[in-house]
Amino acid sequence: MDETPILNLNTCNVGVITRTFVVTDNSNNSRQCVQTITIEVTNALTEGDITWPMDTVTISNCMMSGPLFTGTPEIDDQGVDCAIVSIDFEDVNLPFGRWRLH
Repeated sequence: MDETPILNLNTCNVGVITRTFVVTDNSNNSRQCVQTITIEVTNALTEGDITWPMDTVTISNCMMSGPLFTGTPEIDDQGVDCAIVSIDFEDVNLPFGRWRLH
């Protein structure tokens, strides 16, 4: 019996495995069967797992404009099947010397 697996999985090992089994007897007769295994996420990261910082922050000292002072998203990935998360930010300069962090 020969087995040929085809893996189509993402970085969280979610996706499809397709296996083709081939059985050949002494008379060179063969039969094959295809097995499809679907792997799903049962507990994915959701919006409810993220606590966002305030969307508007007013500061008076430019030295305190970084995320350390203004806040960053907090991710609660307890019980999540796979959480590969990246957090980034962008500053937008508003009129009158005020900053708004996104």
